[in-house]
Amino acid sequence: MQSFLEKILQGFYHGVLFTSAYQVSYLFKRAKDMGLHREVVRSMNREVFVFAVGRTTAKKLFENGVLRVHYPERERLSQAIRELQRVFEDG
Repeated sequence: MQSFLEKILQGFYHGVLFTSAYQVSYLFKRAKDMGLHREVVRSMNREVFVFAVGRTTAKKLFENGVLRVHYPERERLSQAIRELQRVFEDG
């Protein structure tokens, strides 16, 4: 998890897909424990395309300060992956 957080801050990832609210909670708990919460939120709001599998996961991201969260109308992993792929293909 430490490596993942560091790579987000280094701009290694252009996009991240979250598949559960629990995953978001765990990520931000670790970021807080490491003193990186503010920096991770800033990176996700400015540089990383953040995608959630559905509304519940998106809500958890919003609660943690991430404002640019995209999720598919039909809340399915396959739909989320297609949307994410479309975004990167379209630029």
